Order: sequence, then structure tokens, then C-alpha cells
Amino acid sequence: MRKIIYKDFFVTFKSRFYYVVGVFVFGVALLSLYGIYHTLFENNITSNYAIFQMVNANNNGFFDYAAEIISGNFLSLFVAISVPVIICEAFGNGYIKNIYNFSEQKKYYIIGKLVSIFSVIAFYVFITLLATGISGIVMFKFKGIGNVKKYIVFVLLHILCNVAFGCVIMLISELFRKLSISMIIGVIYVVMLCDLLYQTINSVVLHLVNVKFDISDYTVMGNMTKLTMDSEKGDIIRTVLISVAFIAVFSVLTHILFLRRDVNCNEK
Repeated sequence: MRKIIYKDFFVTFKSRFYYVVGVFVFGVALLSLYGIYHTLFENNITSNYAIFQMVNANNNGFFDYAAEIISGNFLSLFVAISVPVIICEAFGNGYIKNIYNFSEQKKYYIIGKLVSIFSVIAFYVFITLLATGISGIVMFKFKGIGNVKKYIVFVLLHILCNVAFGCVIMLISELFRKLSISMIIGVIYVVMLCDLLYQTINSVVLHLVNVKFDISDYTVMGNMTKLTMDSEKGDIIRTVLISVAFIAVFSVLTHILFLRRDVNCNEK
């Protein structure tokens, strides 16, 4: 298992693609931080909780700004772009047939992919920290480092949610094995389909049974967009349980699909 994980990890970060995406993450993070700077300071706004959930006059340390950047579904768009490459590139370059077809450890295929997805997401989070640090030099004057404990919980929850979302994209990528199709589906879902789908389901339930229902409470994306550094314990527990359930279900489905496709998985 260790060999498979190492191979997946090094094959992933040997690709230039994730570093190019990392540059975009860095740029978008800086633009977002400049937006905060422009709104809060150039317009003489010292506290606007309605716009910024965590950045205000009394709470603007380094990690508070860093948390603001990854709030919502900021990372999800980059996950939707990166995960199809992790899955589809292995089929395109012959890695799957040359390694897994003759490997007795092919049953650990999904673990290697999960490690790669987690590592890429953690890499993007690290880049947002770099962008926040640079913004502190050229734009902000941080009042200390902020609440480290809350930030750690917050960022771990976001990483967990994005890994769970990555598992959904992983299944789609395994199903189509076409990089462009998988990317397009993931990006469309993040940008426009997600909210539209939730609203449609909520409206249908309200119309059929006359009960107010919010499907976003039971989805990864829905819970992730509601997270703040001040989230209640119940919200945190629900987010963790739903994310773990998504990871488990979609990982199993992806692995079953992988075993049933063109790779010979009969143990000798």
C-alpha cells in the first residue's frame, strides 16, 4: 500500500499542472484580499459583518483574513479542475495499465487517489496563506495572528469538505475517463448548477408536502458554504458526518467502478 501511495503522490506533484493552478489560486486570493482592503479601508468601513463574516474592526489578525479567503466554496472550483487530472491523467499516460494491471496492491488504488486529492487541496490552502502574508506586507496591518485554534478547526473542516467534494468529482472522472468532460461538469456544478439544484429541490418539497426543507443542510457544498470560524458545535458535527459519509460512499462507488472496468483485477 505504501508503494502505491508514494507513486500516486509523486506522480501527482511531478506534473506542472498543479503548480500552474497554484499560481491562479495565489492570484485569485490576492484579488479577494484586495477587495477586502478596498471595501474596508479605502471606503472607510471599519466593520461590515454582513459582507465579511470573520473580518471586522476587533478581529482582523492574520488567520482571520486567511480564513476569509477560503470561506464559501473558494477552493471547490480548483478542486473541480484538479481532481479530473489526478484520475484521467493516469489512464492517458498508461500508468494504470502498466502499474495497477500487474500490481497485487491495486486494491489500494482509491487510497492513493484520496492521498493525492488531500495533498493537492492542502497545497492550495498553503498558497492562500502565502497570499495572505504578502497582502499583510503591502496592504493590511494585521492586529496579531488572530485566533489560531479557530482557524485550524475551520481550515480542517474546509479541507475535509473539499476532499468529500473531490470524491464526487473522482467518481465522475472515473465514469467518463475524459478530462474535458469531467472538468466541465465539475466547474458548471460549482459555478451555477449547485445553487440552482438546491433551490429546485427545496421548491419541489415545499410544493409537494408543504414543508420548508433545505437540502443544503445535507450536502457537502451546502454545509461548507455555511461554515465560519464561529460555527456552532452542532453545525461542525453535522459537517464532519456528512463529509465522511460522502467520502466513504463515493470512494467505494469509484473503486467498484474501477475494478469493473478494463483493468484486470483478478488476484493470481
